[in-house]
Amino acid sequence: MMFLAGALVLSFRSARANDGFFWGAGDTLRPVNNRHLRVEREELVLGPVKKAVCYEVLFRGKPQLPPDEYDYATGEHEFATIGKVRECSSLAKAWARFSPSWTADAVYRIETFDDAADVQFGFPVHDWMADFIDSEGLDGVQAPGVSSFKTFIDGEEILPLALKWLDGFGVSTRTITLGYVWKASFRKGRKHVLRTSYEFGVYDSGSFYVGREYPVGEKPWFVDKTWFQKGGTPWAAKRLIYYLTPLNQWALPPPSEIAIKVELPAGLSPLFVVPLETKPSCVDERGLFFHFKDKFPDRELEISYPAGRSFNKPLESSGDLEAWFKTVGPRADLSCALLSRLKKESSPAVQELLKFRACRKKC
Repeated sequence: MMFLAGALVLSFRSARANDGFFWGAGDTLRPVNNRHLRVEREELVLGPVKKAVCYEVLFRGKPQLPPDEYDYATGEHEFATIGKVRECSSLAKAWARFSPSWTADAVYRIETFDDAADVQFGFPVHDWMADFIDSEGLDGVQAPGVSSFKTFIDGEEILPLALKWLDGFGVSTRTITLGYVWKASFRKGRKHVLRTSYEFGVYDSGSFYVGREYPVGEKPWFVDKTWFQKGGTPWAAKRLIYYLTPLNQWALPPPSEIAIKVELPAGLSPLFVVPLETKPSCVDERGLFFHFKDKFPDRELEISYPAGRSFNKPLESSGDLEAWFKTVGPRADLSCALLSRLKKESSPAVQELLKFRACRKKC
């Protein structure tokens, strides 16, 4: 196979809000203007970074300075890059560092319907802007919300790859976006394994807000608890965002299966994890599992959870249990290990309601 750099047209959307900070998102590998490649199956694993790290943010090849030390204008379409790993304490200023929270490992098992020469692939990199936290420096400069990006075809890493501006459009005012692009050729009737892996950031929010950290009509059971509030306001939140719907840019028919596992950070109980529109098929003590059969996803994967500390409070009432079931979705199974834990830790009223609940030995 032959790998080349090229141009790319992409569509994606970014997130912004007045009281949060968008550090990036996960996204789907996509071919461009080619209907000869079909994804038979996708296996996606999202997990917390094993060790919190901070990367220096470089602008024009130099570490980014605090705003009061920044004294030169930026050029059109300039962007920051991610530098070396540094001690987070040495990069105290938020605009001088990038700290990813999640890892993504996506495996695409594909088949080819016809010879396909120089198929163009792209991976858009969702960015964040330093001036979003009211700094006065690097006004309008995008910084990538992805680090350590790698991609493989049948185990062979695609090199070299360079972050660049890609021709495209999104809901923002910008007509180009950052990303990676490469080409590969395939023969009719062959099957291949494509893979991407990387780290990415999350959306930090000042609180749990309806319509953003949780859907209307699905208030999490813990939001109104006094122990979850600070000054009468629910605790700060983080929101993982992974774009699933671009998978429909691959050829029909849809994948026979898409299997997604979201591994939870240590200390985070599944009772405090809030999947928004895309609901899991199963929940266990350490993760959420999502499955799609013979269909393209029609919604993105977004999951909110408390920021900065762990809450290990049990379900206290039938109302708590009902609210949690609504959060995870009516079709979500529970693993037997999780159900056993809930029966042990919850109040007697909740234990009684869970007495005849069925469970799955393994999600």
